[in-house]
Amino acid sequence: MRTIQMLLNTAAALIRTLLAPVNRKKIYGDAGLLEITSLRISVPLYYPGARSAQEITDDKNSAACFPWGGQTVIADHSHQGNFSMLNLAKAGQTTATVDSGDRRQEYLCSRSQVGHLKTTEYGNELYDEEWAKVAGQNPGGLCIYTCIAKSARDVMDVRLTFWTPQ
Repeated sequence: MRTIQMLLNTAAALIRTLLAPVNRKKIYGDAGLLEITSLRISVPLYYPGARSAQEITDDKNSAACFPWGGQTVIADHSHQGNFSMLNLAKAGQTTATVDSGDRRQEYLCSRSQVGHLKTTEYGNELYDEEWAKVAGQNPGGLCIYTCIAKSARDVMDVRLTFWTPQ
């Protein structure tokens, strides 16, 4: 009986440890830090400049952040920084924070869908689920996306989420 109680106590302590929030130092990129706590996303944001947006997203602990079409776009690979969890973002429920170090801005997910990233002769173009260009669709807000799968030679399906400032 005593052995069973000891095992139960050990199991309970292990479960508490596994479920406890991760207390690690926050790392800020030159554009700040994106946190979507409910999805366990916390990633430094970097502006393309000396490095391309692709190089930034290829780095293990960084996401690209850049203004585009009146909104801010944030992109990272789905296999890094828990970005695959974007699939669970719920419109009207999931919140995000962008912390630039001296300013925190809260956002609420307003849309989540499968979109498309198409390679053109001029670069990449981001489209929503109905193939409308994403640029200009969410003025003043965020567009956060991650690649899901390649659907054609020059098209990548993406998890596309839109966020409005609160």
